[in-house]
Amino acid sequence: MKKESPRYSTTPQHLLAEFIGTLVLVATVIGSGIMAERMAGGNAAVALLGNTLANCLVLWLLIELLEPVSGAHLNPVVTLVMWRRRQVKADLAIAPANLRRSGTVTPLA
Repeated sequence: MKKESPRYSTTPQHLLAEFIGTLVLVATVIGSGIMAERMAGGNAAVALLGNTLANCLVLWLLIELLEPVSGAHLNPVVTLVMWRRRQVKADLAIAPANLRRSGTVTPLA
């Protein structure tokens, strides 16, 4: 029988990592968009470049930091695909998905 990877668990560290990762990513997307628009002075290309760079760097950092703890499945589709391929059990996919939803809404409040 295949042993579950420690990355796919419902430990508090895993759940907290998924919540914080999603929260930081959403806050970065919103914040960098606002900041890039203000700093670009009407130049859409500069705003897009600034926004893209900020999002890419933060996403890379989150993946590097959270991958050992939770697998860094900041996108629920990644977890859904892994569940469909039977690489992760349903109960191990539901709890992090719920926390990702909370992490998505929290920066908007």
